[in-house]
Amino acid sequence: MLRYLNQCSRGRGAWLLMALTAFVLELVALWFQHVMLLQPCVLCIYERCALFGIMGAGIVGAIAPKSPLRYVAIIIWLYSALRGLQLAWEHTMIQLHPSPFQTCDFRRSFPHVAAAG
Repeated sequence: MLRYLNQCSRGRGAWLLMALTAFVLELVALWFQHVMLLQPCVLCIYERCALFGIMGAGIVGAIAPKSPLRYVAIIIWLYSALRGLQLAWEHTMIQLHPSPFQTCDFRRSFPHVAAAG
């Protein structure tokens, strides 16, 4: 099994498939938002950011799948996938076990980058 995964990570096809899958999921989310007019909550946006990380990892891995750059792609993929899984779990628990004290945030809390100058 590990040998098969190692072999897949050395090929460009698996990385492109991962990037394409993440891209299609982003398109579906945008369809829900702009065509079906379903406004996403903050956790939905964070989950989309995790998908962008997975898509970025797929692109990085597809650039040079046989070089050490693929290890960077694997690290990006693992971090984004685990973070996305954590966010999806939190989101599911909010929906399945509603509490009057725990809701989705109304404000985003992305890190702020100080403007130079």
